[in-house]
Amino acid sequence: RLARRTRCFSKSVQMHDLIIGLYLNLFCFT
Repeated sequence: RLARRTRCFSKSVQMHDLIIGLYLNLFCFT
């Protein structure tokens, strides 16, 4: 149960970092 939670949490963090990177690129290019 704990392993599944940490795996899901790490995946959500990865997606969060990806979204932040996209937003940073948008702000830099504009």
